[in-house]
Amino acid sequence: MIMGGALPEGQYTSTVYGAIKSGQYDEAIRILSYELQNFPRSRAALSLLAYCYYQRQEFAAAAVMYDELVRLCPQVEEYRMYHAQSLYKAGNLAEALRAAMRLGGSDQQQRLLLLQASIKYEQDERTQCQ
Repeated sequence: MIMGGALPEGQYTSTVYGAIKSGQYDEAIRILSYELQNFPRSRAALSLLAYCYYQRQEFAAAAVMYDELVRLCPQVEEYRMYHAQSLYKAGNLAEALRAAMRLGGSDQQQRLLLLQASIKYEQDERTQCQ
């Protein structure tokens, strides 16, 4: 574990990806959070943080990261889908449905329909799931 967030020159990428690969998400989150303090609009840090939070089942935190990614990269449909999924997993069903409805032009149509049906089901609107 590297203290203070600073990594030796040239070891940042390998350390972060090594931590993720070995399932040490807390370590990756710590390093990436430090990085995000220095570069708050870092797409790479936001994306990896979102992934780590999702893997740790910290879905609300993942949703915050994906929301920021959607703001920074509105053209990336995957971020929109992951944002909606994270909101759903966090139990924020109304916001998840709003986010999913904004995905109308998605090339991941089947996945979108499944997500919308899951949200409706959780909201006890079973007739709209069909």
